[in-house]
Amino acid sequence: MMVYSDERLLAEIALAGILAGKYKEAEAIAAWLLTQDTRYHESGKLILVTSWHACQKYTEIVHLLSGSCSSSLLPFKALSEYHLGLNHNLKKTIKILKSDENNELTVFAEQFEKDLFL
Repeated sequence: MMVYSDERLLAEIALAGILAGKYKEAEAIAAWLLTQDTRYHESGKLILVTSWHACQKYTEIVHLLSGSCSSSLLPFKALSEYHLGLNHNLKKTIKILKSDENNELTVFAEQFEKDLFL
């Protein structure tokens, strides 16, 4: 039997809440996770950007992810920059993703760039 931390269970509940349209509740959980140990900050940011993307809060996503963030969150930043028409920033984000060691992020960046004719 797997044992999950309370923080992980809350993160999973928050992500399920987003699917059910419970954005404020999910964001409250994310805000709490961001006040906890730094190992939970990426989960908190993931919940926020997922909720904000569903609500088309692209400016908030770009602002949150413009500081230090995991490269696994950068596809959200790229999508938000695209929706906001921030092509100069988008090209920089794609370049970072293409140079990442994670093959899935590299493939995402290359396909996104190809689809957008950047």
